Amino acid sequence: EKGKALWKPDSKTLVLYLTCCLECNKDISFSFDLWNPKNCSQAGQTISIGTWNGGYNNVPIDSFQMTSTDILMVEQPMFLHTSVESTSKIPCDLSNYTVKLSSNVRIPTNTKITITGFSDGRLKFLSVNATGNESSTCTSRVLMDVVVINNSTDSKETISIEGHWNASTELITFDMPQELRTDHRLEVKFQLYNPASPFSGSTSKVKAMLCDSCQFTDAKLGNILEVSSIGFTTKEIWQSSPWPCCDNNQITVSLVSNVSLLSSCSPTLTITGLRDAIVNASTINV
Repeated sequence: EKGKALWKPDSKTLVLYLTCCLECNKDISFSFDLWNPKNCSQAGQTISIGTWNGGYNNVPIDSFQMTSTDILMVEQPMFLHTSVESTSKIPCDLSNYTVKLSSNVRIPTNTKITITGFSDGRLKFLSVNATGNESSTCTSRVLMDVVVINNSTDSKETISIEGHWNASTELITFDMPQELRTDHRLEVKFQLYNPASPFSGSTSKVKAMLCDSCQFTDAKLGNILEVSSIGFTTKEIWQSSPWPCCDNNQITVSLVSNVSLLSSCSPTLTITGLRDAIVNASTINV
Protein backbone atom coordinates (compact mmCIF):
# COMPACT_ATOMS: atom_id res chain seq x y z
CA GLU A 1 0.00 0.00 0.00
CA LYS A 2 1.08 3.57 -0.56
CA GLY A 3 1.39 6.19 2.13
CA LYS A 4 2.45 9.82 2.00
CA ALA A 5 5.35 11.78 3.40
CA LEU A 6 6.22 15.40 4.10
CA TRP A 7 9.72 16.67 3.32
CA LYS A 8 10.95 19.36 5.74
CA PRO A 9 13.87 21.11 3.96
CA ASP A 10 14.99 23.15 6.99
CA SER A 11 15.67 20.12 9.16
CA LYS A 12 16.26 17.69 6.26
CA THR A 13 13.59 15.44 7.79
CA LEU A 14 11.08 13.16 6.10
CA VAL A 15 7.79 12.70 7.96
CA LEU A 16 5.72 9.68 6.92
CA TYR A 17 1.98 9.33 7.39
CA LEU A 18 1.18 5.64 7.44
CA THR A 19 -2.11 4.28 6.13
CA CYS A 20 -1.72 0.86 7.73
CA CYS A 21 -1.00 -0.47 11.19
CA LEU A 22 2.43 -1.53 12.41
CA GLU A 23 1.91 -4.90 14.04
CA CYS A 24 4.11 -5.87 16.97
CA ASN A 25 7.22 -7.92 16.07
CA LYS A 26 6.34 -7.89 12.38
CA ASP A 27 8.85 -6.65 9.83
CA ILE A 28 7.76 -3.74 7.65
CA SER A 29 9.63 -2.05 4.82
CA PHE A 30 8.97 0.94 2.61
CA SER A 31 10.90 2.89 -0.01
CA PHE A 32 11.06 6.41 -1.42
CA ASP A 33 13.15 8.28 -4.00
CA LEU A 34 15.53 11.19 -3.45
CA TRP A 35 18.06 13.03 -5.61
CA ASN A 36 21.63 12.52 -4.44
CA PRO A 37 23.54 15.67 -3.42
CA LYS A 38 25.52 17.53 -6.08
CA ASN A 39 28.66 17.19 -3.98
CA CYS A 40 31.43 15.36 -5.83
CA SER A 41 31.99 13.16 -2.80
CA GLN A 42 30.25 12.75 0.53
CA ALA A 43 30.50 10.29 3.38
CA GLY A 44 27.46 8.25 4.35
CA GLN A 45 25.03 10.05 6.65
CA THR A 46 23.77 8.95 10.07
CA ILE A 47 20.06 8.19 9.67
CA SER A 48 17.66 7.90 12.61
CA ILE A 49 13.97 7.05 12.86
CA GLY A 50 11.48 8.07 15.55
CA THR A 51 8.41 10.28 15.79
CA TRP A 52 7.75 13.85 14.83
CA ASN A 53 6.30 15.86 17.70
CA GLY A 54 3.58 17.94 16.14
CA GLY A 55 0.54 15.96 15.12
CA TYR A 56 -2.77 14.88 16.53
CA ASN A 57 -2.67 11.50 18.28
CA ASN A 58 1.11 11.50 17.90
CA VAL A 59 2.55 8.50 19.74
CA PRO A 60 6.06 9.27 21.00
CA ILE A 61 8.78 6.80 20.03
CA ASP A 62 12.44 7.09 20.93
CA SER A 63 14.73 7.98 18.04
CA PHE A 64 16.82 5.03 16.88
CA GLN A 65 19.90 5.23 14.72
CA MET A 66 19.65 3.08 11.60
CA THR A 67 22.28 0.40 11.05
CA SER A 68 23.24 1.26 7.45
CA THR A 69 26.24 3.58 7.02
CA ASP A 70 26.16 4.30 3.27
CA ILE A 71 22.92 6.28 2.96
CA LEU A 72 23.45 9.41 0.82
CA MET A 73 27.08 8.43 0.34
CA VAL A 74 28.36 10.00 -2.89
CA GLU A 75 31.39 8.56 -4.65
CA GLN A 76 34.05 10.80 -6.16
CA PRO A 77 33.76 10.29 -9.95
CA MET A 78 36.88 8.67 -11.39
CA PHE A 79 37.89 7.26 -14.74
CA LEU A 80 39.24 3.71 -14.62
CA HIS A 81 41.43 1.61 -16.93
CA THR A 82 42.39 4.60 -19.09
CA SER A 83 44.72 4.33 -22.08
CA VAL A 84 45.38 5.73 -25.55
CA GLU A 85 46.77 3.92 -28.59
CA SER A 86 47.90 5.08 -32.03
CA THR A 87 48.76 3.04 -35.10
CA SER A 88 51.60 5.09 -36.61
CA LYS A 89 54.60 7.25 -35.68
CA ILE A 90 55.54 7.96 -39.30
CA PRO A 91 55.74 11.68 -40.20
CA CYS A 92 52.62 12.91 -42.05
CA ASP A 93 51.01 9.46 -41.86
CA LEU A 94 47.32 8.99 -41.06
CA SER A 95 47.21 7.53 -37.55
CA ASN A 96 44.23 5.79 -35.95
CA TYR A 97 43.76 6.78 -32.31
CA THR A 98 41.78 4.77 -29.74
CA VAL A 99 41.01 6.14 -26.28
CA LYS A 100 39.83 3.54 -23.75
CA LEU A 101 38.20 4.13 -20.36
CA SER A 102 35.55 3.10 -17.87
CA SER A 103 34.07 4.88 -14.86
CA ASN A 104 33.24 4.15 -11.23
CA VAL A 105 29.98 6.10 -11.60
CA ARG A 106 27.27 6.30 -14.24
CA ILE A 107 28.00 8.86 -16.96
CA PRO A 108 24.71 10.30 -18.28
CA THR A 109 23.92 10.98 -21.94
CA ASN A 110 25.25 14.36 -23.22
CA THR A 111 28.01 14.52 -20.61
CA LYS A 112 30.91 16.45 -22.16
CA ILE A 113 34.16 14.46 -22.31
CA THR A 114 37.46 16.31 -22.81
CA ILE A 115 40.74 14.84 -24.08
CA THR A 116 43.81 17.04 -23.57
CA GLY A 117 47.23 17.37 -25.18
CA PHE A 118 46.44 17.78 -28.89
CA SER A 119 48.55 20.86 -29.39
CA ASP A 120 48.22 23.54 -32.04
CA GLY A 121 50.29 23.37 -35.22
CA ARG A 122 51.24 19.71 -35.01
CA LEU A 123 48.31 17.92 -36.59
CA LYS A 124 45.67 17.94 -39.28
CA PHE A 125 42.35 16.26 -38.62
CA LEU A 126 40.19 14.62 -41.21
CA SER A 127 37.14 16.68 -42.02
CA VAL A 128 34.08 16.24 -44.18
CA ASN A 129 33.17 19.04 -46.56
CA ALA A 130 29.74 19.93 -47.87
CA THR A 131 29.83 17.19 -50.53
CA GLY A 132 30.75 14.51 -48.01
CA ASN A 133 34.26 13.97 -49.38
CA GLU A 134 37.15 13.62 -46.98
CA SER A 135 39.94 16.16 -47.00
CA SER A 136 42.99 16.83 -44.84
CA THR A 137 42.40 20.51 -44.13
CA CYS A 138 43.05 21.74 -40.62
CA THR A 139 39.67 22.00 -38.93
CA SER A 140 37.91 22.07 -35.58
CA ARG A 141 35.69 19.14 -36.55
CA VAL A 142 36.68 15.61 -35.55
CA LEU A 143 34.81 12.54 -36.78
CA MET A 144 34.58 9.91 -34.05
CA ASP A 145 33.25 6.42 -33.42
CA VAL A 146 32.08 5.97 -29.82
CA VAL A 147 31.97 2.27 -28.89
CA VAL A 148 30.15 1.16 -25.72
CA ILE A 149 31.14 -2.37 -24.67
CA ASN A 150 29.33 -4.63 -22.21
CA ASN A 151 31.92 -6.05 -19.79
CA SER A 152 30.01 -9.31 -19.30
CA THR A 153 29.23 -10.19 -22.91
CA ASP A 154 31.73 -8.02 -24.87
CA SER A 155 28.82 -6.95 -27.07
CA LYS A 156 29.46 -3.58 -28.73
CA GLU A 157 27.33 -0.66 -29.81
CA THR A 158 29.02 1.85 -32.11
CA ILE A 159 27.72 5.39 -32.63
CA SER A 160 29.34 7.82 -35.09
CA ILE A 161 29.47 11.40 -33.82
CA GLU A 162 31.28 14.66 -34.47
CA GLY A 163 33.61 16.09 -31.84
CA HIS A 164 35.53 19.36 -31.78
CA TRP A 165 39.19 20.33 -31.56
CA ASN A 166 40.19 23.70 -30.09
CA ALA A 167 43.68 24.64 -31.27
CA SER A 168 44.23 27.31 -28.62
CA THR A 169 43.33 25.05 -25.68
CA GLU A 170 44.72 21.84 -27.25
CA LEU A 171 41.47 20.04 -26.34
CA ILE A 172 39.25 17.54 -28.13
CA THR A 173 35.70 17.50 -26.75
CA PHE A 174 32.60 15.46 -27.49
CA ASP A 175 29.22 14.77 -25.89
CA MET A 176 28.39 11.25 -24.75
CA PRO A 177 25.79 9.94 -27.24
CA GLN A 178 24.38 7.51 -24.68
CA GLU A 179 24.70 6.59 -21.02
CA LEU A 180 27.81 4.74 -19.86
CA ARG A 181 27.07 2.42 -16.95
CA THR A 182 29.65 1.08 -14.53
CA ASP A 183 29.38 -2.43 -16.01
CA HIS A 184 30.35 -1.11 -19.46
CA ARG A 185 33.52 0.40 -20.92
CA LEU A 186 34.13 2.98 -23.61
CA GLU A 187 36.34 3.19 -26.68
CA VAL A 188 36.59 6.42 -28.66
CA LYS A 189 38.18 6.18 -32.11
CA PHE A 190 39.30 8.96 -34.44
CA GLN A 191 41.97 9.66 -37.06
CA LEU A 192 44.56 12.38 -37.46
CA TYR A 193 47.60 13.12 -39.59
CA ASN A 194 50.89 13.02 -37.73
CA PRO A 195 53.08 16.14 -37.67
CA ALA A 196 55.92 16.33 -40.18
CA SER A 197 58.61 17.13 -37.60
CA PRO A 198 59.99 14.64 -35.07
CA PHE A 199 58.24 14.90 -31.71
CA SER A 200 58.70 12.97 -28.47
CA GLY A 201 54.98 13.29 -27.73
CA SER A 202 52.89 14.94 -25.05
CA THR A 203 50.86 13.58 -22.14
CA SER A 204 47.12 13.31 -22.71
CA LYS A 205 44.44 13.26 -20.00
CA VAL A 206 40.69 12.73 -19.98
CA LYS A 207 38.29 15.00 -18.07
CA ALA A 208 34.55 15.28 -17.51
CA MET A 209 32.01 17.20 -15.43
CA LEU A 210 28.75 16.01 -13.85
CA CYS A 211 25.87 18.20 -12.61
CA ASP A 212 27.71 21.33 -13.87
CA SER A 213 29.82 21.32 -10.70
CA CYS A 214 31.20 17.84 -10.04
CA GLN A 215 34.58 17.34 -11.69
CA PHE A 216 35.93 13.88 -12.44
CA THR A 217 39.41 13.23 -11.09
CA ASP A 218 41.76 13.87 -14.03
CA ALA A 219 43.03 10.60 -15.46
CA LYS A 220 46.20 10.15 -17.50
CA LEU A 221 45.71 8.40 -20.84
CA GLY A 222 49.30 8.20 -22.06
CA ASN A 223 51.64 9.71 -24.63
CA ILE A 224 50.25 11.08 -27.91
CA LEU A 225 51.54 12.64 -31.15
CA GLU A 226 54.82 10.73 -31.09
CA VAL A 227 56.63 11.13 -34.42
CA SER A 228 59.82 9.26 -35.30
CA SER A 229 62.95 11.03 -36.49
CA ILE A 230 63.90 10.31 -40.09
CA GLY A 231 67.28 8.69 -40.55
CA PHE A 232 69.12 6.48 -43.03
CA THR A 233 70.26 3.02 -42.02
CA THR A 234 72.11 2.71 -45.34
CA LYS A 235 73.76 5.73 -47.02
CA GLU A 236 76.23 4.93 -49.80
CA ILE A 237 77.55 6.88 -52.81
CA TRP A 238 79.89 5.89 -55.67
CA GLN A 239 80.94 7.09 -59.13
CA SER A 240 81.50 5.44 -62.51
CA SER A 241 84.71 7.24 -63.59
CA PRO A 242 87.75 8.82 -61.89
CA TRP A 243 89.22 10.31 -65.14
CA PRO A 244 89.91 14.06 -65.49
CA CYS A 245 87.47 16.08 -67.59
CA CYS A 246 85.21 13.04 -67.96
CA ASP A 247 81.79 14.22 -69.07
CA ASN A 248 80.08 10.95 -68.26
CA ASN A 249 80.73 10.36 -64.59
CA GLN A 250 77.60 8.80 -63.17
CA ILE A 251 77.08 9.33 -59.45
CA THR A 252 74.96 6.68 -57.72
CA VAL A 253 73.40 7.13 -54.28
CA SER A 254 71.90 4.26 -52.28
CA LEU A 255 69.72 5.05 -49.26
CA VAL A 256 67.57 3.03 -46.88
CA SER A 257 65.29 5.05 -44.56
CA ASN A 258 64.34 3.95 -41.06
CA VAL A 259 60.75 5.15 -41.66
CA SER A 260 58.61 5.65 -44.74
CA LEU A 261 59.03 8.95 -46.57
CA LEU A 262 55.50 9.87 -47.60
CA SER A 263 54.80 12.15 -50.54
CA SER A 264 52.28 14.04 -48.38
CA CYS A 265 55.27 15.34 -46.39
CA SER A 266 56.89 16.72 -49.59
CA PRO A 267 60.32 15.36 -48.60
CA THR A 268 63.44 16.96 -50.11
CA LEU A 269 66.85 15.27 -50.32
CA THR A 270 69.91 17.52 -50.54
CA ILE A 271 73.35 16.23 -51.58
CA THR A 272 76.23 18.48 -50.57
CA GLY A 273 80.00 18.41 -51.06
CA LEU A 274 80.08 18.07 -54.88
CA ARG A 275 83.02 20.47 -55.05
CA ASP A 276 84.38 21.50 -58.48
CA ALA A 277 81.79 19.40 -60.30
CA ILE A 278 81.02 20.79 -63.77
CA VAL A 279 77.32 21.07 -64.55
CA ASN A 280 76.20 22.88 -67.70
CA ALA A 281 72.52 23.04 -66.77
CA SER A 282 70.38 24.13 -63.83
CA THR A 283 68.76 20.71 -63.59
CA ILE A 284 70.10 17.18 -63.84
CA ASN A 285 68.22 14.06 -64.85
CA VAL A 286 68.09 11.57 -61.99
